Amino acid sequence: FQDNVLALQTDVVLVGGASGRGHVIGVDGSIVGIVIRSNAARTAGTLTVEATKNGSKVGLTAVLDATNTTTKATLQAADLDNFVAGDLIGAVITTDAGWLPITADVDVAVMIVSGPGYRYERQ
Repeated sequence: FQDNVLALQTDVVLVGGASGRGHVIGVDGSIVGIVIRSNAARTAGTLTVEATKNGSKVGLTAVLDATNTTTKATLQAADLDNFVAGDLIGAVITTDAGWLPITADVDVAVMIVSGPGYRYERQ
């Protein structure tokens, strides 16, 4: 998460979960989605969150913009961004100079499937 999201940030590590470095995963698996939620609607600019593995961006993003002002979820197929037991899964945030409101608090979740066969069930 990040509270009071400022404009003009680049790849700032989100806090929360197990540590600021990411959440350690105990089994092999795959990153299948990222979702962002803001407590205040975006009024200007763009906010992007990107999933990370061991501190490196994987290319999967969710963006708040004129179309998606408070929530956005992006999903992808399993086996595109795989990880092994012990890897750190996290997210970084980037905002442009026009991002408003700077009083917005955002929460982010990186979605994974794991275990034998990566059985994925929607609930």
